[in-house]
Amino acid sequence: MQSALLAASSLMFAAAAYAAFGEGRRDRAVRIRAGAAGESRASRAIFAAGIRDCVDGVVVEPKPGRVAQIDHVAKAAGWLVVVETKNWSGVVWGDARDVEWTVTKPSGETRKQRNPIFQAQRQARLLGQATGAPATSVVLMVGSARHASGAFPPGVLTLAGAAEGLSRVTREPPRGVRPNAEAAARGFAAVERLSADPDAGARANRHADAAEARYGHHKWLAWLTMSVATASAAWAMDPEPVLKALFGI
Repeated sequence: MQSALLAASSLMFAAAAYAAFGEGRRDRAVRIRAGAAGESRASRAIFAAGIRDCVDGVVVEPKPGRVAQIDHVAKAAGWLVVVETKNWSGVVWGDARDVEWTVTKPSGETRKQRNPIFQAQRQARLLGQATGAPATSVVLMVGSARHASGAFPPGVLTLAGAAEGLSRVTREPPRGVRPNAEAAARGFAAVERLSADPDAGARANRHADAAEARYGHHKWLAWLTMSVATASAAWAMDPEPVLKALFGI
């Protein structure tokens, strides 16, 4: 009896794995569509801020395995600026020091997200390593999300304040950044070359796959592991119910 229950549980876990796999593929397709819409809004906001030297969609890899997929790179007087865009909706909880933020969507679904400030700072570090130019970062919220406190932490802009905020970050040297006009010019030229790299798309896809695996979007793998483990336990007790459940034998 116990073996039969385990066999049935194994089938349930396998079904959950299949459903989660399909859900993950759909979620990624939705994120890609939302991301494209967000990038379009971000590009308009960057242009409205008077920034003309800007490259979209840059992949840098200063060392093997250390990859950053950057939404926008703008050139300032003596440094480069990473603009990380987020097309979120709902209510956001989290401050500048939290590793993860919580986003409650209008549907009521709650999801953990990496702190985008940390994400953008990492991208700026890798951009600096790849180009040799001073680099800083800013996060631009292009969706309808609002912060639970009423205002996002420093380092995060909304579309309403994007023109002023982006203009300031390209005009005034950020703390910790030593302006170097020559290095910034060389670095931006390198960014332009990277954006034209025909292999950039493939590297970006590999990076996205790795990020999904690392941050838990592949929930189906956990369900599949539970299915296999349960089936193995059932088989060890009595193979007959397992064969009957799986193959009708």
